[in-house]
Amino acid sequence: MPLSVASWLDFGGVELGTKHIHKKFDVFLTRMIEEHKAESYEQNKEKQDFLDVLMAEQENCRDDERLSVTNIKAALLVFFFKALP
Repeated sequence: MPLSVASWLDFGGVELGTKHIHKKFDVFLTRMIEEHKAESYEQNKEKQDFLDVLMAEQENCRDDERLSVTNIKAALLVFFFKALP
């Protein structure tokens, strides 16, 4: 059976479930980045966390090397899931 037919049938709701989880993670990470930006402008932190480093890299790089928000979200997901046992 071709892949396109299998995805159209979506046995077990796998594709729908994956899209739902993706949307939840996207909303979570977007909110986290926005809150982090607001906090970093309010406070001058002495110790930087991982997100501070990524955001500083985004602001201080040339245009062709700049991290996108999607890149930052991907790095955070890798960081989160690497920490799982």
